[in-house]
Amino acid sequence: MRILSDRGHLSNDFTKAVLEDVLEGNETVILGHLSDENNLEHLAFAEVSNHLEDLGMDVNRALKLRVAPKLKADIITDLGDL
Repeated sequence: MRILSDRGHLSNDFTKAVLEDVLEGNETVILGHLSDENNLEHLAFAEVSNHLEDLGMDVNRALKLRVAPKLKADIITDLGDL
């Protein structure tokens, strides 16, 4: 899903701020705020994972962080299990 407004799409900075406020650990985060030019999969993952690690969150253990591909199908995720 892309969040679009007159002022642009969801930024990595806004995403980091929201996650900082809501994450408690042992959660799954799927980043899906990609663009054609500015926010590629590896950039979104690196920026958000680095920020969460700076906050003391282990994105490989206490948190499952991944990026949903923009233009192709991904693994099936049952949101009821998250």
